[in-house]
Amino acid sequence: LVAFVVLFFINIRPYQAAGSLIDAFRAVGEGNNKVVKEHFERSLSLSQRTIGVPEIREHLSRIVTEGISGNPEVFSNPDIQALIQLAIDEMEKQVEEASVGVHKNIRSYLMLGRLYTVMGSVSSDRALIEKARHLYEEIIIVAPHYIATYPLLAETYLQLGERDLAIGAIQKAEKLLSDAGKQSSDISYTIPLIYAVTQDFDNALASLESIAVLYGGKNRVFESKEIERIVRIARSSAGSRAIPF
Repeated sequence: LVAFVVLFFINIRPYQAAGSLIDAFRAVGEGNNKVVKEHFERSLSLSQRTIGVPEIREHLSRIVTEGISGNPEVFSNPDIQALIQLAIDEMEKQVEEASVGVHKNIRSYLMLGRLYTVMGSVSSDRALIEKARHLYEEIIIVAPHYIATYPLLAETYLQLGERDLAIGAIQKAEKLLSDAGKQSSDISYTIPLIYAVTQDFDNALASLESIAVLYGGKNRVFESKEIERIVRIARSSAGSRAIPF
């Protein structure tokens, strides 16, 4: 009987953790950030020493990152501040627990780096951007062919005012892809985007022309969504001086 009771409580905890996670998602939809934090904390507590903890931490990190991106006003809300701090604390634990010596958990590093980047951006906290940069540079050392790291690193460089380093990071990613016989328009369009953000429209246009040649000749039709994004960002920063098309 004792063994049955012990087994019952061992098996029920994951279900309770999943229930708390669902309640957290529901509270997100209702905009109740204090309750969101409480449910995530309960779900994490119930999941201790199980394989479910990393997944819960990732859900928390993703919700916070998406929720605060581009919304600096959130820092006036103490409940949101507490939720943000919980997300950072948990992902820092995840990076520490899942990385041993030179073996890094790339996914955890990237998610924590993204948290730092978004937080640093909306709060104008340069130290957080530097922490993200450090994480990404660590990943590139141990996994230089993991292409997804380079645009994230370029973003931190750009926010730190290092445009040439940002462009260099994207060019490195392009070379790695080229050496493997591959191409990525998502990577290639990042360079004119960087130029547009920094209001260097001549180089932005020249980069777009290079992309046209790279992906099929001068008559190649640009990817409209990427062009719209570049022009929108250019015009928001420079108005009528933006790229003239």
